Amino acid sequence: MKRTIMISDIHGCIDQLNQMLHLIQFNSIDDQLILLGDYVDRGPNIKAVVDKVIELVTEHHAIALRGNHDQ
Repeated sequence: MKRTIMISDIHGCIDQLNQMLHLIQFNSIDDQLILLGDYVDRGPNIKAVVDKVIELVTEHHAIALRGNHDQ
């Protein structure tokens, strides 16, 4: 059975995002990842988060929604 994984409010925290994906053992073959927005604003590494979101969408078929901080 395929898991549906939802993550929101990353806010530029690339280390925490990578740790979370590692801890849950994200696998794009077995999982559907849905990113619920708020990738930017406040955090220490916004560019790395945006790059990771793009990678997850283009290479791992994640769905990325836009949050209010991403407007």
